[in-house]
Amino acid sequence: MSQKKRQHYVPKFLLKKFSIDGNDKQINIYNIENAKFITNASLKEQCALDYFYGKDDDLEEGFAEMETEASKIINSIILKNIVPERKSVDFLTLISFSLILSARTPNCEEEISDFFSAIDKKMMMMDPRLKQYGDKIECKINEPLKRSLYAMISELPVALDLEVKLLVNNTAKSFWLSDNPVVYYNSFFEKKTKWFTGTGLADKGLQIFLPISPKHMLHFYDSDVYKVGCARKKTIELFNDYDIYSLNKIQFINSKNCIYSNQGFIEPEINQLNDINKKIKNNQEPICQECKTQFQKQDNEVVLLTRLRKNINCKFSLKIIKLLDKAKKYDLGNKLIHYRNESLVKANQEFLRLVDNGQYNLYDIIKFAKDKTGKA
Repeated sequence: MSQKKRQHYVPKFLLKKFSIDGNDKQINIYNIENAKFITNASLKEQCALDYFYGKDDDLEEGFAEMETEASKIINSIILKNIVPERKSVDFLTLISFSLILSARTPNCEEEISDFFSAIDKKMMMMDPRLKQYGDKIECKINEPLKRSLYAMISELPVALDLEVKLLVNNTAKSFWLSDNPVVYYNSFFEKKTKWFTGTGLADKGLQIFLPISPKHMLHFYDSDVYKVGCARKKTIELFNDYDIYSLNKIQFINSKNCIYSNQGFIEPEINQLNDINKKIKNNQEPICQECKTQFQKQDNEVVLLTRLRKNINCKFSLKIIKLLDKAKKYDLGNKLIHYRNESLVKANQEFLRLVDNGQYNLYDIIKFAKDKTGKA
């Protein structure tokens, strides 16, 4: 039995960054479902559920170890306004923490559960004996959170080519944090097609945003598609209130139910965001999308089922983020998937095959890379 009944899915150290006057105890909340403002709320109980990771301590202890290392790096980033160099150990820790954080929330658990349930039901409906029961069939999966985490750890290496910059908020407004704080976006595909979200870890044009304090936000991105601020600078200062509003907007839309801030909320601004949020949530792409193919297996048509993150496209843009000319000219053609780095994807697929064959452990990606390159 776990010694920790209340388990945080957004780390407490991160929530404390958004506490009122930095007191680590109180925080301001806007509850979206109930349209309720809560001032000076207790921070202790936020983003926590009873036995969310199960009744053993394995996951909780694993997260605690990673959070300890990540908090040191984030504290240094906030103090010095500098992000780690890509390919450094600190960068690897930072991006691993950010991506695993995105896979350990109730929002992600719900998406994974919906996806696998939809696939199971789709497969069952292909059986003529079950087809007549239609919507009466319900499918549920066990431990969706563990599936989500396993999938993220398996895919994490394909994200290691992303660039990172630090967005520093120099306005009087604060960045917000939500109960689902890691935002995946793709402005590149938003401008090119409405059918493809492009928010998979290996997708061309991927953007990831994570606020780490009211004045600091991490931005991971595809440097082959976007120019973010000055090419030579790893820190980008923001002086425009609208840029802060835009970043808070995608945090709001990506949330499950709660927004957190060290400042009070402006009601007209919240009302506007509620209207935008409702329109997007009412028109979201399904989690499980069926794509017909031209392939045939015997007399049956082959159907491809794909998983999409919930689409939060809201015409998000910042003046500091620009599409490179080669990205503007990029032709989608008839390809279904557009990888950012195909060689990295193939290397990761090879690694996962070797894991299945027992030649490596899932956590041996660095050892695999050294073996692959012949470096000690």
